[in-house]
Amino acid sequence: AATGSKGLIAGRMSGTPSFMRLPGSTLCQEVYTIHLAGPVANGDCGSWVMNADSGDLYGHIVAGSPESGVAYIIPAYQVFD
Repeated sequence: AATGSKGLIAGRMSGTPSFMRLPGSTLCQEVYTIHLAGPVANGDCGSWVMNADSGDLYGHIVAGSPESGVAYIIPAYQVFD
């Protein structure tokens, strides 16, 4: 993830989607869980998550836990649709 608070943070992304209702929305949104090697901070929402080897964009962070380094991303294909 390319974050504003810590720069690049390595991590792993789950291959299984989850679904959550984001604030202000009536629809459920497909999200993926990522486990980062470092913490996320307030303001890191919107950080891009990409493949470190290929540079492929997976999506962007929409929520996370600063203590655990766990965050949720919306897939890029949904953002660009």
